[in-house]
Amino acid sequence: MKKYWIFLFILCSCRNENSDNHIPNALSIHIENFQLEAEIRGFSYQIHEDVTFEFGNLEQEGAAGQCQYHSNQTNLIIIDENFWQRASNNLREMVVFHELGHCVLGRGHDESKDNEGYCLSIMRSGLGDCRDQYNLSTREEYLDELFFEQ
Repeated sequence: MKKYWIFLFILCSCRNENSDNHIPNALSIHIENFQLEAEIRGFSYQIHEDVTFEFGNLEQEGAAGQCQYHSNQTNLIIIDENFWQRASNNLREMVVFHELGHCVLGRGHDESKDNEGYCLSIMRSGLGDCRDQYNLSTREEYLDELFFEQ
């Protein structure tokens, strides 16, 4: 009987996804950070009720993530597995926040740029000609824009 419980514990511990909120473990830190950043700015979202997450292979050239809207079920965010494997933590966060901007905040793409050609929003599509400048020193400014420009 003891061996059975140990096996069951190991089996449950190895799961790749948190079944209570449909968030793969690799994405959970970014989801938690999104919720924390929203709360800092006075907003609260129940992401686990609004969105399901999964890794997959996106067909669109250069796509790192995708939000799929559904009218009769929760929205779905798919993160490209190949992107995830080679991306920095900072870039991973930006893409997860971008997709949550679509699926949770209802934001569309924003191709605006400053005089030097830097993107003014993480909601840029990637098809425009602005250059990303999302980093530790610009993060707060980008997140203010993400949450307040709804």
